[in-house]
Amino acid sequence: MPTIGQDISNRAARASLKHALDLARREAQADAAVKFSGHLDRMATAMVNGHRLSSIRLENDDTTITWLAKNPLTGKSVAMTPAQRQIDAAYPELSAGLHLPKFARVEAHAEGVSSGDLADPFRPRYAVDLQLLDADGKPAKNTPIYPAVPLPLPMAGQDSGMFQFPPVGTLVEVAFTDGRPDKPFIRQTLAQGNTLPDVKPGEQLQQQRGGSLPASYPGRRLGAENRPGDP
Repeated sequence: MPTIGQDISNRAARASLKHALDLARREAQADAAVKFSGHLDRMATAMVNGHRLSSIRLENDDTTITWLAKNPLTGKSVAMTPAQRQIDAAYPELSAGLHLPKFARVEAHAEGVSSGDLADPFRPRYAVDLQLLDADGKPAKNTPIYPAVPLPLPMAGQDSGMFQFPPVGTLVEVAFTDGRPDKPFIRQTLAQGNTLPDVKPGEQLQQQRGGSLPASYPGRRLGAENRPGDP
């Protein structure tokens, strides 16, 4: 039979052991939490589907991860507010910048045009292939060549209008119908990168090649065969 003193001593030993075990358990949990936190930190710098994670939330057995959205033009991650996400969902052309004028460079002529050929949305014929440019005039990243983009046609009509395929390398302004990236069209061509003829303010000049006379001469006939002395 243990004495009263031995019983008290045993209970004290058990209490001390329990306290030591509790302390060891708490330290182990704290150490595990630190390690898990470090694991989360590493996860927060990880990439999922090409996007960098911004937050990770755990609730029971559920894990919620959030990543940063990317600008479709620059490819860089951007933080978006809930309102911005709603606008982006309703009007994706705003985030893509398709509501703004774009510059592009002529890469090739789509095809030759013969008399009687019909231009339609599926085969515009009078069109060029374009490389879309960014704001710095460099080829837009992750943007392929746009094939057969329709050219502008002043005074358009049946078998009529002012036709001219811009040379390869010409800079043009591009717009997108209803902000749709699959429906580009050319608004106008620009003079950038080309040599210029002699023209003064107040004059009009329509010229195919160097040495032609200006169209502003009184009574002068316009056409491909203009020569000095034409009425």
